[in-house]
Amino acid sequence: MLGLGPVDVVLRQMRGPVGPPGLQHLVILAYGQSNEAGSTLTSGSFIDPVLDQDASGRIRVWNPTAARDDAAVQPLVWPGTGQNCPARSFRLAQALLSVVTGKIVIVPVAVGGAKMTGGPLGLGGSSYAVAKARLTACLAAFPGAEVVMSWTQGEQDANENVTQAQYTAAFTAMLADLRSVPGAARMGVFIHQMQPIRFIANSLYAADRPTRVAIDAAHKAIPLSTARTVFVGADVADTFAGYGDPTHFDAAGHRDAGNRAAVLMPLIQTWQTTLPAVPAAPVIVTGRTIRIAVPQPQPPAWVVAYREAGSSGAWTEQPACPPVWTDAGGTFDVAIPGGGAVDVRLHARSFAGTSAPSAVVRVAAIAAPPAAAWWHPLALIHLDYPGDRAFVAGTAYASMAAARAAGAVVQTGGLDRVPIAVPAASWALVGTGVTGGGLPTVNQPRYLAAVDDGADGAPVDHLAWLAEALWGTTEAAFNVGVYTDGVSQLSNIPSADTSKPAGRSQPVRMGLRAKANACIVAMDGVTLGTDVACAVPAITQLVVGNRDNGGRPWQGQVHQVLFVNAEIDAATLNAALS
Repeated sequence: MLGLGPVDVVLRQMRGPVGPPGLQHLVILAYGQSNEAGSTLTSGSFIDPVLDQDASGRIRVWNPTAARDDAAVQPLVWPGTGQNCPARSFRLAQALLSVVTGKIVIVPVAVGGAKMTGGPLGLGGSSYAVAKARLTACLAAFPGAEVVMSWTQGEQDANENVTQAQYTAAFTAMLADLRSVPGAARMGVFIHQMQPIRFIANSLYAADRPTRVAIDAAHKAIPLSTARTVFVGADVADTFAGYGDPTHFDAAGHRDAGNRAAVLMPLIQTWQTTLPAVPAAPVIVTGRTIRIAVPQPQPPAWVVAYREAGSSGAWTEQPACPPVWTDAGGTFDVAIPGGGAVDVRLHARSFAGTSAPSAVVRVAAIAAPPAAAWWHPLALIHLDYPGDRAFVAGTAYASMAAARAAGAVVQTGGLDRVPIAVPAASWALVGTGVTGGGLPTVNQPRYLAAVDDGADGAPVDHLAWLAEALWGTTEAAFNVGVYTDGVSQLSNIPSADTSKPAGRSQPVRMGLRAKANACIVAMDGVTLGTDVACAVPAITQLVVGNRDNGGRPWQGQVHQVLFVNAEIDAATLNAALS
């Protein structure tokens, strides 16, 4: 899933054995809120009895009562929460067994629902006192051990409207005091991303975004100014949102977090003294959106610098990071502010400093609206998100905001929905966008767009979708699906394109023509086939970036969505939005 090769191979290639020569033991301080402990609000245990346990005998847990290390068996005992998913610190330990010669000792001190800024987890807090005392005792028992902290936290601070500056100040003060513990002066830190479904675009949790975005920004910026820290991104799909728990990661999410931390561990030291390589020049995607390629190793951040086209004046700079975990080889998009023509270049930045600039590209000025219609000539609905415009039922809107204000596009639960009053016997749905990277969860496709009857059911009775799904067990695929009266259709034709590399950010164009006994599926302009046994679902609305009941958002960018309320042929379907 990492797209980087086996964890132990990557570590050895990048750094060799963990720590300086002769180092034997590693101590992991597992600190933060419930996600650090593998705790969820979902009932049941998701700890695999084989995959999530240690057979080596070298993964240990600190026993504060007996002042000794015991065999680590999941679930671990935490001071302020339970555990029913594998702990990311345990998975980190498993991934590092091949490069640590002695014991890996976990000090579990996470507390569910706890605040850091001025709260129990911060400097002077009651939970912090426990964490510091246990770390002190463990390091005294393992003199010379390397030590890292796995930190997953921020939700409670966001709930209480903590700002980025406040969070950053509290975190750096706490970390400085922890590093005063004997043996912890060089402690490395993994700052794990909160579950991003609570603050990404097109999610159901729009009210959460401002405060969670502030904490996420702090998490991403801290490694640029605080030594020996790295940010570890997460996947939207690794969530229990489908079970009513959007705050917590599922078992796959915690395993991913541990694996990613292991691969990033060498960079804790690298970025202290090494400037990142000069990044590739950005690519202009459309309008004023640029695309940034993610290299290996991934720098902690990029700097997008821009100034008036042809000017020799100062550059305006804005930091940029992938919104979620993005494998090497993936990309992410950034919008350039303003409307005039500008020259744009990139830098990469780490704690050690800022790289030299990339080559410059020129972003054109925003053109005046064309005299001719921009929308598809057969469109009932045509939404263009990069172009910030909409066409609905014969009316063109100069912006998405104007379409929403007029009620043509209805935004509820953070999703754009457009009513379809009288669907034709045959209709077509086409969508374009960019995937966000990482593999989807089994049986949880990421929906670029969907049409349905507006009724949440189990299963949903009438639904058609364009999505990214897990195909088999090891690769992602672009997927088109139809449910009619609760029965899956498209059984006689391919409904997924598995030709592209799995789990990385890449552009996609998908289309479906719904027609009784003659549905057509198209992927990137190629017809996959016609189904002679397809029944057309009854629909009343278009939903963008998710499905009606939410919980399965598209991870990446939605570019354009087209709904044609008429029968079209395969050639027209393949050419749409090309």
